Amino acid sequence: SLAGSGASELLAAELVRVGPAECLMIEGDDSLAPLLPPAAVITRRGPELFAPSAAQRSLVRAFGGAPEASGLSEQPLAQRAMGALLAYVQEARPGIIKTLEHPRVYAIGGAMVLDRATRRNLDVLESSAGDGGPSLLRAVDRTSTPMGARLLRAVLGQLQLI
Repeated sequence: SLAGSGASELLAAELVRVGPAECLMIEGDDSLAPLLPPAAVITRRGPELFAPSAAQRSLVRAFGGAPEASGLSEQPLAQRAMGALLAYVQEARPGIIKTLEHPRVYAIGGAMVLDRATRRNLDVLESSAGDGGPSLLRAVDRTSTPMGARLLRAVLGQLQLI
């Protein structure tokens, strides 16, 4: 969870970096809506989906064992968010749950925060000159599979795009 001064700026920068196509939110809570990309779909569910007990049940169903095995036992808000997300995925695409790996905690602390304009001007993932222009990604991409290309893009994105 993000707290303290600058937390909302870090969250806004992370949402820009991730560029979510969809965001799962509690009904009646619009606090994140202004931070999301304009094209992002907001899916709303009742607060019961985000309850600690419901989250633990979802984690156990998806990954088996005790909820502590999820790696989120020290982060109750992350555990509730993951549980709600798993319940939503189970509702939307039931068969996909079996293919998921255990969650990993991702921390954004210690990274430099760059706004959208700076990210674009540095030409890390995309060229500011338009399609086909030079970028760091194009210069170092020697991957041979789509999965490798996605991984490289994700790694470069995490290096400085927070």
